[in-house]
Amino acid sequence: MKNICDIVQDILPLYVDEVCSDSSRTFVEEHLEECEKCLETLKSLRKNAFEDNLIDEKENILGRHFKAAKRKTFTVGVITAGVLMIPVIVCLIVNLATGHALNWFFIVLTSLLVTASLTVVPLVVESKKLLWTSGTFLGSLMLLLATCCIYTGGKWFFIAAISVLLGASTVILPIIAKKYFPEHSFWKRNKGLLVFTTDTILLYSLIFSVAIFIKTTNFLFKALSITTVCVVSAWLFFLIVRYWRVNGLMRTGGALIFFGMFLSSINTIINSILEGSVLEIGYNFSVAFKDDWINLELSVICIAVGIIFLFIGLIVKPKNKNKSN
Repeated sequence: MKNICDIVQDILPLYVDEVCSDSSRTFVEEHLEECEKCLETLKSLRKNAFEDNLIDEKENILGRHFKAAKRKTFTVGVITAGVLMIPVIVCLIVNLATGHALNWFFIVLTSLLVTASLTVVPLVVESKKLLWTSGTFLGSLMLLLATCCIYTGGKWFFIAAISVLLGASTVILPIIAKKYFPEHSFWKRNKGLLVFTTDTILLYSLIFSVAIFIKTTNFLFKALSITTVCVVSAWLFFLIVRYWRVNGLMRTGGALIFFGMFLSSINTIINSILEGSVLEIGYNFSVAFKDDWINLELSVICIAVGIIFLFIGLIVKPKNKNKSN
């Protein structure tokens, strides 16, 4: 009996799929009339086959729906691109008909490229939409700035371009790192460090671009000095919040104390740099806060609250996450 059951159960998948011979089908059906075990196996196989068919049908329906939606989206993108071409053609015809050189036509063209990067690109691109959209947007925006700069005869392109990149990197870089960087990569685990490093490079590039633009001898030293003080302070604040290996209370306390000290000294430091007495920087609170009592009060409050948080963090014991069951 056992050997017969083994033979029948080997044939059952073919029986369910209706691909076995007539003699095998008759043999299986005769055995099923007498064997409850093989009958239960048959019911289980039919149930699994039914569920597999449902899954396949669901995937086919979703696949067809996705392809149809993708075709519609692509069609809308192409139509939008065609609509955007109308003002380009009109401007070109008018520009040539009036006998003018192709000057402001390129401004219109690059402006429409910026619009297309935000409307057409997300509809046409199939994968990595955010990466392509942000890349084409920034690229077309740089072209627009360059065209306007050339048309007006200005020399401000690098100042405007670096400023735009500085603002865009703060918003876009963390999202791109999270979505597209390899899993467990260094920069994906340290998105804040990536943004701070990029913004620091762009900020110093902006300072040098402004110095070249205004051509003032004493600007660069003062601008670099003040920028360096603020950048170093921002880096220290970031490192305390992100990488100081203590509990959250101590980290909060340290950040508040540092911010209070920064607030209490930044005006004195900046004024000393502007007045040319960098070597005489000191904590002259009576001068620094003569007309700024609100700033003084905020500094004292931040330092006091930070000390409280730091003290609580020192006495609070961390919870043991590895308790035995």
